[in-house]
Amino acid sequence: MKLFYSYSHKDEHLRDLMEKHLTLLKDEGYIDEWHDRKIQAGQEIHREIDKHLETSDLILLLLSPDFLASSECKSEMCKALKQREERDTIVIPVIVRPCAWKDQEAISDLKAIPRDGKPIMNWSNKDEAFLNIYEEIKDVVKKNPFHLKKEFRDDLTKVEFISQQKENIKLDDLFVFPNIESEYSKRRINGFENLWGKNKYVVLKGDDRSGKTVICRKLFLSAIENGIPTILISGSDITSPINHEQLIERRFREQFSGSYSYWQNKDKKLLIIDDLIHSTQLQFISFAKEYFERILIVVSEDEYIAYFRDEDSLANFELLTLEVLGHSKQEELIKKWMNLSNSQNTSQEISHGKIDQIEDSLNSIILHNRIVPRYPFYILSILQTFEAFMPENFQITAYGHCYQALITAQLISTGIQKEDIDSSLNFLSCFAFEIFKRKGEFSQNQFEQFLKEYNEQYIIKESVVNRLKNNKSSIIRIHRDRYEFNYPFSYYFQLGNFFARNFEKYKNLIEEIVEKSYLLDNAYILIFTIHHTRDDDLINTILSHTASAFDHVSSATLSPDETKLLEGTIRGLPEKILSNRSVEEERKLERERRDRKEADLVDLVTDESEEDNSVEEKLNEFYRALKNMEILGQIIKNKYGSLPKDKIEEIIDFVTDAGLRLINVFRDDIQNLEGYFIERLNNASISEDDKRKIKEFLIKQIRTMVFLIIGSLLEKVVISIRKPELLEIVEKIYQKKNTPAYDLLYTLFLLDTSEKLSSQNVEKITNTIGKFKKSNNKVAHRFISLSLQHYANTHQISHSLREKIFSALDLKYKPNPSRKKQLE
Repeated sequence: MKLFYSYSHKDEHLRDLMEKHLTLLKDEGYIDEWHDRKIQAGQEIHREIDKHLETSDLILLLLSPDFLASSECKSEMCKALKQREERDTIVIPVIVRPCAWKDQEAISDLKAIPRDGKPIMNWSNKDEAFLNIYEEIKDVVKKNPFHLKKEFRDDLTKVEFISQQKENIKLDDLFVFPNIESEYSKRRINGFENLWGKNKYVVLKGDDRSGKTVICRKLFLSAIENGIPTILISGSDITSPINHEQLIERRFREQFSGSYSYWQNKDKKLLIIDDLIHSTQLQFISFAKEYFERILIVVSEDEYIAYFRDEDSLANFELLTLEVLGHSKQEELIKKWMNLSNSQNTSQEISHGKIDQIEDSLNSIILHNRIVPRYPFYILSILQTFEAFMPENFQITAYGHCYQALITAQLISTGIQKEDIDSSLNFLSCFAFEIFKRKGEFSQNQFEQFLKEYNEQYIIKESVVNRLKNNKSSIIRIHRDRYEFNYPFSYYFQLGNFFARNFEKYKNLIEEIVEKSYLLDNAYILIFTIHHTRDDDLINTILSHTASAFDHVSSATLSPDETKLLEGTIRGLPEKILSNRSVEEERKLERERRDRKEADLVDLVTDESEEDNSVEEKLNEFYRALKNMEILGQIIKNKYGSLPKDKIEEIIDFVTDAGLRLINVFRDDIQNLEGYFIERLNNASISEDDKRKIKEFLIKQIRTMVFLIIGSLLEKVVISIRKPELLEIVEKIYQKKNTPAYDLLYTLFLLDTSEKLSSQNVEKITNTIGKFKKSNNKVAHRFISLSLQHYANTHQISHSLREKIFSALDLKYKPNPSRKKQLE
């Protein structure tokens, strides 16, 4: 530890004796002493004193009448006590001569030495007094040979997010351990304790804003808490030739108080290098392998691929990848955000229904992890935007405001000034349109030509363009020798902005996009164009295309006559799916299923072609109807506050009708398929008994598939319109239609949009169950039963309401102990 003597020169002889008695601690590397007699000729006295005082870990105040009478000594004492409060500097009063030190309120509560604060000069044997001082200081420095500086800890635990619920948010308030996977062995890393496998050297790569630096900070703090000697170094620290030992010592002095030599001699040290860059001196890594037992190097995905993939010095490092959060960890993060509170003692109950609503809003912005990456930064940014007020006269939708906030934050992070944001957005929207026209092919030469033409029409500073494309966190990047947006949400947002501003000019082009809305890229373009536009023309165009899809097919009612063929099938399906697992366990499993479904969706569209020549027209119509339901769903979720009620009602009606038409399309096609297989089977040269068995098996499998697809399409309808604010309109439409299908959809809507299931809602649901029983609608009854059981598995419901639901379903309900305990 760096020890600073604050003393009056009248007591210099006592300070000399004390220094002599502390020599053993100095020789053992526990302390490194400094006092003003070490100031060299020509140095500024006060500057040197302040510099060493501020960098000291242990300050001895040698108190005497002369010390207390000196303004300079008292100034040093005030600075020392301030450092004690702010940076955990250890301050020890040493009473060298009798004085009124106890009347100094600032130090009167500090334990003074020698023993009982007895002045050194009052001891009959002064060597005994200094021995006592030695023992006390030895105890301090050996218990605190080095410790993390308070200001450095504060820097590490700061977060950039602001909540109205809590003013000073710290890292632990919001940290969720991310998804990390080994590139080659595919082992999952579920905590810092198993970050290292057999290999003690690890490289962790990840995208910009994926949380790489947060991992470094949290690992550093975790290691320190577990007594592991650790140092954190930035890749930019080692970009020029430097003495490696000096660099480590310099970073130690910045991060710790205490003895560097003691730290240096410790075993099992850990080195964390945050943000390795291509200009990093890689000789440092070879040095570090000899010096540290474990090393974590963090690097961006692009830097790794471009510069380090084949680097020999990293050949024996295990390669890990930082992935997006799954739905389960997203829920964990949502809970942490919602639990933020100014009161440490307040434990606010958060309903699962409320979490579902927030999840739904988040997922509508993230859009299957293809628009916004599900990294903690983006989730928290969106949550922060939700919590903040929305500008009253904002020209885009609520979700559009979230994207706008993300893009504005991107611009600011690249160094764009406020006065240049408008020109930057205009430039980016025109750039997005150029990418769209060129189908993503945008070379260096093409970019230069675009820039030349843009400058002929608009004013933009060269420095702004450079920041947009050359900055580390730039919005535009060069990837595989072509210019593109760093993240999809930036591209789609800016392209939507361009089309909204130039709707009339490119109306025919937009209609072509609507015509091929089954292509995922086109669907996103339409969604983001609607984010920006207040013109109903585009909405009406989508509505007309949705209405024309399968206009010859009637809407499914799911009446007993319509579903009679499925009655035999449901007898083979499970009637009871109630789980004995806790709600939290069930929710985790459900979100893991969502992750798998989302991954399958990504795989499905990875090879999506813009050309649809090989796709049958009927299949195009089917996918277009599905996509238009999603697009229309985004419209009503985003614009429900600005659209007239009759327009919202029209859109909800279209979405629901489209889903029910698709059910009949699929049901008819499957029946045709069933007839085709039976005909082929009848002509087969096998025994009648074998024909009968195969026929029974085929019919069972096909009709089971029909049942599951009907359930999936019903869910698709509800997902498209689920917004609590739409309840009144949904209820009006569905009651007017009054078919089993609409009754089912209304029940699913209530389950999906209720923060907490009320007795009033349960009454409506049990009435619907009664209707299905009365009409002997076995298929609709099974749908509602399975939906309610799934809801009961994944949501807390009061015992009385749960019992009422299961009684209506003719199911015996016996709550398991874990659920009963949760409810109590």
